[in-house]
Amino acid sequence: MSEILYRGFYNNWAIYRANRAYWFGRFWSKHKGGGDWSKADDSYRRRYKPYLSDRFNNGVFFLDGNPIFNLWNVETGKVARVVQLEAEGDDDRYFSSFTQKIEMAPIGHEEIQPLDELVVILVLSTGLVEQAVGELREWLR
Repeated sequence: MSEILYRGFYNNWAIYRANRAYWFGRFWSKHKGGGDWSKADDSYRRRYKPYLSDRFNNGVFFLDGNPIFNLWNVETGKVARVVQLEAEGDDDRYFSSFTQKIEMAPIGHEEIQPLDELVVILVLSTGLVEQAVGELREWLR
């Protein structure tokens, strides 16, 4: 059975930050057959930007898992966010995803733009992380 990752992240700032870093590390890592998603690659850094704020004006994270991870492909107008739920028990496994059209001004922009959004909602476990990252990468290409 897969292991639940980052238990207690809703209530612990240090676990929340480590969890968030895990998502970025998984997304940006080199992926066999998936190209170089390395954030060190300038073309990727210019193409992908966050579109949602994940913290209050004072810099403190929301600590609600929405979003734990988000990116905007500025070339295609596609955006993706991960909403991570806290596990309620040892056997808690949940994964769902959907797409929707939204209109908003991404962070750092004043103009409202039409965006195609992928939303992944899950309880993070070792058995679901590859599925989530795969969907994110495929959508944001």
